[in-house]
Amino acid sequence: MANLCRDNYAVQSYIKSLDGVKAFNRTLLNFLNHKNLTVVVFTLSVLVSLTLNEKIGEKLFDAHNIHQTFQLIFNLIANGDSDGALTRKYAVDLLVDLLLNPKMADYLTRYQHFSACASRVSEVLRLKDADSAAKVLELLLAMCGVSGLRPQLCRVFFKPATVLRRPEGKVEPGPALVRWLRSPVAGAEACWPKAMRLLRELLEEALGPDGAIEGARSFAEMVLPVLLDFVKGADADLRRHCDRVSHVNDVLLVMCGEAPTRALLSYHLGAHQCLSQVETLLAGCHGDGPSADEGLGQVCAEALLGTLELMSKLRQQVEDMETSFSRALQDQRIVTPLALALTSPHRKHVRSGMALLLEAATLPDFPSLVLAESVAANNAYRQRATGLSDKCVAALDASTHGGLQVQAQAKEPHVSDIIDLYEQKLASKESRLRDALEAKASASSQVARCHVQEARAEAEGRRLAGLLKEAERRREDLQAELSVQLEQVRLTRADMAELLRRNARQQLVSEEHQDLKAAYNTLLDRFNESERLLQELRTAHADLDQRHQALKDDRQALQTQHDKTAALLEDREKELSSVELRKRQLEDQLGDHLARLAMIHTLTVGDKHNQVQK
Repeated sequence: MANLCRDNYAVQSYIKSLDGVKAFNRTLLNFLNHKNLTVVVFTLSVLVSLTLNEKIGEKLFDAHNIHQTFQLIFNLIANGDSDGALTRKYAVDLLVDLLLNPKMADYLTRYQHFSACASRVSEVLRLKDADSAAKVLELLLAMCGVSGLRPQLCRVFFKPATVLRRPEGKVEPGPALVRWLRSPVAGAEACWPKAMRLLRELLEEALGPDGAIEGARSFAEMVLPVLLDFVKGADADLRRHCDRVSHVNDVLLVMCGEAPTRALLSYHLGAHQCLSQVETLLAGCHGDGPSADEGLGQVCAEALLGTLELMSKLRQQVEDMETSFSRALQDQRIVTPLALALTSPHRKHVRSGMALLLEAATLPDFPSLVLAESVAANNAYRQRATGLSDKCVAALDASTHGGLQVQAQAKEPHVSDIIDLYEQKLASKESRLRDALEAKASASSQVARCHVQEARAEAEGRRLAGLLKEAERRREDLQAELSVQLEQVRLTRADMAELLRRNARQQLVSEEHQDLKAAYNTLLDRFNESERLLQELRTAHADLDQRHQALKDDRQALQTQHDKTAALLEDREKELSSVELRKRQLEDQLGDHLARLAMIHTLTVGDKHNQVQK
C-alpha cells in the first residue's frame, strides 16, 4: 500500500473517493500504536501520501506531533529495526516526502535536535552497506534542497576534529563521505554520483558569499587530492570517465568561487593535466575510440565544457593555463561540442557554451564559420527528426488500418469471389504503383526540400557568421569605447583625488591660517603690553639713572671723606702706637719701682724683726 500510494495520484484519488475512506483512515491511525516500528513507518508513509494536505493530516502532522515523528524517523534511519535496510529505506522515503511540503520543511528547520540527528544519520555512511549509504545520501541531498538546513548540514560534515572527540574506530561524517567516493564495496558506483552531488551542495553553501563555514577549507584541502585522482588518465569505460569528470568539474568550479580554495586548486592542478583531459574528451566527442556509442558525444561534450570552464577560471593562477586554454579553443574539433552545447535543450549547457563562445570569438584561429554551419545543421537535424517521427506514426496508423481491412476481407472467402479477389489485387497493385509514384514524387520533393533546407542552413550559417562577425566587431568597438570610458573614469577619479587632496591641503592651510591669526592677535596683545611695560621701565630707568648719579656723587664725596678719615686714622694709629710704646715703658719702669719697693719693704720688715729680737 505504501508503494502504491507514493507519488501515484491516480491511486490516491481512487482511495479518497471510496465510501469507507474514513474507516480506512481510522484503521491506519490505530496502526500507529503497533509494536513493530516497520509497520508504523509504512502507516506514516500511507498517511503522508493520502492526508498530508487534508484536515486530518494537518492535525496529525501539526507543530506538536511532527517533532515526535521526526525523532522516530531519525532513530529508525540511524539504528534500523528488525527488518534492517528495508525499514531504513522506507523511513528515508517518508522523510523525503515530508520535506517536499514547505510547512514540514520549515518544522524540520526549527527542530532543535536536527544537528544531533543529522550527525547520527550520517554515521550510517561508516557502514559498508551500499544500499543504506545510497538511501542516506538521497536523504541528505533532499535536505540540501531546504535552505534552512544546508548551513546545519555543513557544520555537521565540516566539523573541526578538535570540536568532538569520537571514540576510537569511529569516523567523522566528512571523511566517511569521502570514503564513498573511492570505496571498493560492491554497489558503491550507485553511491558515487550522489556523494559527489552532496559534496558540491555542501561546499557551495560552505564557501558561499556569506563567508566560509569553519572547517570547510581544511575539508576541501583533504578532499581535493581524491577528486583529482578521478580525472588523472583515461578510464577504459569512456562514458563512466566522462560522467566522473563532469561531477568532479562541478565540485572544482565551486572551489574556484573563493580565493583560498582557488589558490589551493591552482597549486595541485597543472595546465598539462587539463590539456591532456581536453584531448581525451575531444577524441570521445568525435567517436575516435572503440567505446563510442550513441549519446557518448553529448556526454563527452558536457565533460569537456566543464573542463574548459575550469581552465578559464584558473588561467590567471596556473602557469601556462592561459596558453593551454587558447590552444584548446582554437582546435577545429571544438566545433562539435560547442555546437551540441549551443543547441542543447538544457539551459546550463547553453549558458556554458555561450560563455566559451565569447572567450573563443576573440581568438584569430577560431573556426566561427564551421561552428555556425554545425549549429545550423544540428537545428535542421532536429527539425527533420521531429518531422520523420510524425510521418512514421501516420504510416504505422495507416498500415494498421489496412491490415485490419485485409483480415476482414479474408474471413469468409467464397469461390465465387476469386475473380473479384484477383481484380482487387490488380487494383491494389495499381494503387501501390500509384502510391510508389506518389512516394517517388514526394521523395523528389522531399529531396528538393532538403536541398532548400540545406541552402537555408547554409544561408543561416552565413547569416550567423555575419552576425558573429558583426557581434565581434561591435564587441571590439564596445571594448574600445569601454576602454576609453574606463580611461576617462580613471582620469576623472585621479582628478577628483587630486582635487580632494588640494581641498584637504587648503583646508589644512585655512586651519593653519586661523591658528596663526589667533597666535598673531595674542602676540600683538603681548607686544602692546610689552611696549607699555617698556615705557614704564624706561621712566623708571631714567629715575634710577638720576638716583644713580646722585648716589655716585655721594659716593665720591664719601670716598674723599673716607680718604681723609683714613689718613687721620693713620696718624691716630701712629700716635696710639707711640702712646702704647710709652705705656709699656712706663709699665716697665713701674715694675722696677714696685720691685724696689718690695725689696725695701722686705728689708724694712727684717730690720724691725731683728730689733724686736734684740
